[in-house]
Amino acid sequence: PPPLDEAGLAAVLDYVALTGTPWFSVHLGFGVENVTTGDGFDPAGGTGPLAPAVAQDRISRNARTLRDALSVPLLLENVPRFPNIAHDHVCEPDFIARVVQAADTWFLLDLAHARVSAAYLGYDVHDYLSRLPLERTVEIHLSGPRWGHEYRPVLEAVRPDLAAQLVDDVLYDVHELLRQADYDLLVWALRETPVRAITLEYWHDRDALREQLVCLRALVAAAVNGAATR
Repeated sequence: PPPLDEAGLAAVLDYVALTGTPWFSVHLGFGVENVTTGDGFDPAGGTGPLAPAVAQDRISRNARTLRDALSVPLLLENVPRFPNIAHDHVCEPDFIARVVQAADTWFLLDLAHARVSAAYLGYDVHDYLSRLPLERTVEIHLSGPRWGHEYRPVLEAVRPDLAAQLVDDVLYDVHELLRQADYDLLVWALRETPVRAITLEYWHDRDALREQLVCLRALVAAAVNGAATR
């Protein structure tokens, strides 16, 4: 990733001041020099892969620069594994842990991203999660991922070009309804992290959003009461 410039830093500081946010989060980074901002965060034209050590050094350097400029804590968020070289290295749990440690930042744990990356890389999801810097978790993001074969009919109605690119046995980060596996994983994460906020990333249907929020409120209350009892 290229170094942060003064204009970019200024925009971030303006955003923090405008919103009054208690912390600021960014995706951890990519394994190439630069990426596009399209649907798959593909490598930008003319950029090639970075060696793991180089990617780690660049991402950590940028994170430290941003951290030092902020008046609030910086959180780095794990990204989902896309099938392109921009996502090489950066979705490996040990790489994520090393970057967060080297940058001395906090962590935003996206559970859907973790499920997608674990499935793509061949990890058991709990093993994958356990390798992340969970002790630094401040916020958790929640949404429902879907396998290519089950999401294709949904996507064909709105983006047939993207639907044609889906692979049946690949798990994708698509911000769909939570399923039982997603709730179960959150319960596990609540036991393992000192999380302070949970964000549900869903916007498709108002009634479905309300139902998920009710379930999450009850789940979090039960987890808090259980922790207090223990």
